Amino acid sequence: MKKTDAVEIVLAVTANYIPMAAVMARSIIEKTNGNLRFHILYAYNKDERLARNIEMTREMISKFPNAQIEFYDVEDKMEMFRGLPLGKWAEWSKTFYSHYIYWTAPLVLPNDIDKVIYIDADMVCNADIMDVWKTNMTGKLLAAAAPNGIEPESADEFNSGFLIMNLNEWRKNNTLKHLIEHGIETAWLPHFGSDQRVMNLYFRLQHPDKITYIDTEWNCYYPKEETNRAFICHFIVGMEPKPWFKRVAHPMHELWWKTAGQTPFYPDFVSDLKKYRKNPQKYNVSKSLTPPDRNAIDRREGFDIKIWPLFSRRFKREEQKHWSIRYSILGGILRFVKNDHNSWKISVCGIRLYSHDRERDKFLFMTVRRFDARDRWIGKLQARIDPQYDDIYIFRHNIGETYVELMHLADRIKANKSKRPMLVLWRKNYLGFYNMFLPKGADMRYIELDQDEIHGIFDPDEMIARGHQRFFCSTPKVSESIKELAKTKPDANFYNYIKARSGVKPDAKHMPPKPSAGATKCVDEKIRRMGLGKKFLIIAPGATTLSGMNSDFWNIIIDAAREKGYDIFMNTYLNDAAAKITKSADMNIEEMLALAKKSSGMITLGSGLAVFLTAAGVPMDLIYTDFRNKQTGYDSADTIRYYSVLHLPDVSPDLVKEYDSAKMTDRELLDAILKRY
Repeated sequence: MKKTDAVEIVLAVTANYIPMAAVMARSIIEKTNGNLRFHILYAYNKDERLARNIEMTREMISKFPNAQIEFYDVEDKMEMFRGLPLGKWAEWSKTFYSHYIYWTAPLVLPNDIDKVIYIDADMVCNADIMDVWKTNMTGKLLAAAAPNGIEPESADEFNSGFLIMNLNEWRKNNTLKHLIEHGIETAWLPHFGSDQRVMNLYFRLQHPDKITYIDTEWNCYYPKEETNRAFICHFIVGMEPKPWFKRVAHPMHELWWKTAGQTPFYPDFVSDLKKYRKNPQKYNVSKSLTPPDRNAIDRREGFDIKIWPLFSRRFKREEQKHWSIRYSILGGILRFVKNDHNSWKISVCGIRLYSHDRERDKFLFMTVRRFDARDRWIGKLQARIDPQYDDIYIFRHNIGETYVELMHLADRIKANKSKRPMLVLWRKNYLGFYNMFLPKGADMRYIELDQDEIHGIFDPDEMIARGHQRFFCSTPKVSESIKELAKTKPDANFYNYIKARSGVKPDAKHMPPKPSAGATKCVDEKIRRMGLGKKFLIIAPGATTLSGMNSDFWNIIIDAAREKGYDIFMNTYLNDAAAKITKSADMNIEEMLALAKKSSGMITLGSGLAVFLTAAGVPMDLIYTDFRNKQTGYDSADTIRYYSVLHLPDVSPDLVKEYDSAKMTDRELLDAILKRY
């Protein structure tokens, strides 16, 4: 392939997305006055239609004298991305590292191609791409559309769907190698596509001088007011259904379908659309249409849609986690309500007529059918896991107990003789936490589960075998089990109990956590934005299991610390923590460890997070109160007896001081804590 004066365009897709890439290419040809050369990089999801789709796309492009096209099978290059965080959608589509396909461009494209425009396939072009091709890239590695302020994870984040890549500089600076190392090292929670988070951390925070920004309209999200003015419209996941899943009356949807009609794949799109409508669950279309995905553009607690005067739909989110959707007919006389647990009910005049949940169907108040939820849940879990993995590890507990399991994960994998282990991430905000302990040779994958499902699968078992795969889950009811064990073993404690149940040797070494460079860099940036001083304390007044101290207690600590010259970072875990907040920022677990390492000390209620943050190696004052859970029956003395962090390895009693709130007055507690700072 000889160098030309053409605009070099890269589209990177899984093999089944070649038709969508063809639509995008056709829209660019329609709007651009100049020569174009398309490079389609593909991997995964290869089926019997692959050769046909490639040939049909080649034939379509050959009809335009100003356009050329080349295809590159890069699947053999994808192994280099093992260890990088997976995007949420990779879990559904079983495509693993598909978000990183375009990173192979510097390797597979000819060396005489010094610059390319990378474009996602789920876009449509509405402007002459020659205009952006002229962007000055001297000394720059990357150009991206300016941040639009609505990325759910960060308003300052650019979207990676439209980029200009200076391949000369990438090759000269060995940028691909540095990006991969950085991505594996960091463990940052991806926003849908994990390549985007790694790119933002690397370019926006570490090398801001190597990125330049272009007009936001070159990567304009759908839907948007006056979207017909967009240069490039991006049908981003989480906004609205992609055009090939559902036709919507909107200028950009119309443009996409008009362009699709000019490709040989139009009959396929129409045929597939009928299948999607008929069975959205089978084709994962529902994942693009469910109400929670509206969070990215609608941040209210809920929204109403009036479809016609006698019919309405109400969407509601609870604590930014769960959702429900309610359809009302005839002003609410007849209602249908469905939630994210796949439960639904039909009511007439406020009386529940029929309901369905995980375990049973009910007519009025009588059970008419029961389900074996456990087998269904196991099947659901196994269907989401690639057969190449033999042992799957799931942790069900809070941060402190999970920390103990993770620090011995490598030994547990070795003891179980796991050949291809995989760690299931079911809480997205735990990604950085898990990644600090992920052993070499093990993979991690996000799978959408909730705690009820995990309990339903694994209670009372801790290991389930299905075919060649084994599923290991952390022991249930730790606090109850320790209390029972203490009747015969007075020295029973959470650390030794969990370690023993994990099957590792008593003398097994543990893996200390270390925040990644990327997380540390992000914490530095957040400290700068908060204006947090170099000398600061972390105050954490909230815990999920322990009863809280009154707000006056924390306010006295804050005021006294200020008088001594300390700045205050408040970890506002609970909304009812009424203490005076001076500095605060959203932090994931890995970032909290990075922040704690920079602090002068921590004053905190006993909690799972406090257990983990002992790894920071800074002074900590830990206050124990009674358990919130009355069924467990722990008072503050039992709590400190069974859950003292001094049971953990490498925790120094000189650094960590523990207090039983029942044995001290508030004044005594305050005096004991404040004299240390």
